[in-house]
Amino acid sequence: MSETRPIESLRNLGPKIAAWLRESGIETIEELDRLGPVVAFRLVKRRQKGASLNLLWALAAGSKTKIGGS
Repeated sequence: MSETRPIESLRNLGPKIAAWLRESGIETIEELDRLGPVVAFRLVKRRQKGASLNLLWALAAGSKTKIGGS
């Protein structure tokens, strides 16, 4: 059985960032894990010019997908 967890339950993210993710089409932690933090950051950055690299690091900290390397 697959469990879906809302993006709001991800640690390091407040309501504003969760709203940005939802506006970008990312509604669950599983979707974030599937896309990875870099792609998710790019999707948000297209809509929210104020998104900073701090968002990328927060997404990476909460995602199962790692940035770069193996």
